[in-house]
Amino acid sequence: MNLLVEKARRLLGRLVYARDGRCLGEVADCLLDDKCRRLAGLVIKAPLWHRPRYAAARDISSITSEAVHLRVSRLPYQPIKGRRLFGSGASLLGKIVVTTGGTGNGQIKDVLLDRRRLEVWGFEVSDGLVKDVLEGAKYLPRALVGRLAAEPGHMNAPLIGKHTWRGGERP
Repeated sequence: MNLLVEKARRLLGRLVYARDGRCLGEVADCLLDDKCRRLAGLVIKAPLWHRPRYAAARDISSITSEAVHLRVSRLPYQPIKGRRLFGSGASLLGKIVVTTGGTGNGQIKDVLLDRRRLEVWGFEVSDGLVKDVLEGAKYLPRALVGRLAAEPGHMNAPLIGKHTWRGGERP
């Protein structure tokens, strides 16, 4: 069975192909919807374009380990509404994960996406480099998240210590 959950950071730099087979550029950023439940779209950059182009989630045909394939042949310059994950204006990565009791459990390091359904599966949480190396990466399934941005820079969630995911395993 193929692993369909992938870190959003791994999409960066992946080539994007139009329906007719032309390479339109590479993924520069990922956009999530306002509630961080689905992928809203991708920001696409190419060497010849001065401004980024945007691929809405509805225009994405498939995401493979090598490329992103679109249902359309052209991409608009019009920005898509959503939370940026990487680059300037990123509004989700780095948020502190706080339990319902008020204890901090680390910061959001990455987003886990279901490549087939383009939904947010969960969040990778970091306690710091040393703890991540010794204990493995922690993840927080999306279903356990209570409120996003209840306070600026915070995300409420239950204790996440038992949920660990290491690269090749299925989360």
